[in-house]
Amino acid sequence: MTFACADLSLDGTDIQIRRAGDSEVWARRAGRWSSLFPTETLTPERRAAFRQHPGADLVAAGPQLHWQAHVDLLDDPAAWVSPPLGLEFPARVQRATLSDVEELILSTDGACLNAERCADLRAWLSGGLQRRQPGNLHPSPHGDIAVLRAQRR
Repeated sequence: MTFACADLSLDGTDIQIRRAGDSEVWARRAGRWSSLFPTETLTPERRAAFRQHPGADLVAAGPQLHWQAHVDLLDDPAAWVSPPLGLEFPARVQRATLSDVEELILSTDGACLNAERCADLRAWLSGGLQRRQPGNLHPSPHGDIAVLRAQRR
């Protein structure tokens, strides 16, 4: 489960962002896109160990071995920078305050965003997203996806 929230002030100058789980928040300021929070939800050590586990790739390993990889490596609060909501670990809410935001995108991690993809979001969502991305261990091309885009007028 993911969670991202943007609280836009009435005067439109500041935006308060709260993020938990494996959601992503991207902002365009001065014409450039940047991620507001780390996009990796696992610690680097645990992510590397998970990728080496025989059950890491659900398509290749099958559901039972894939589940075992989760049990072996991810059933530990120390494995997570930002644990997915719904696990029995406390949520780690991250916060940011921004000004001069031209555009904001809140998405699940399944959107597989980066600065280039945010710049041409429509093309990415209609074409590139349909291909399984290198390093994506989810069986579908993109996993879960939800995207909210807001522009200043």
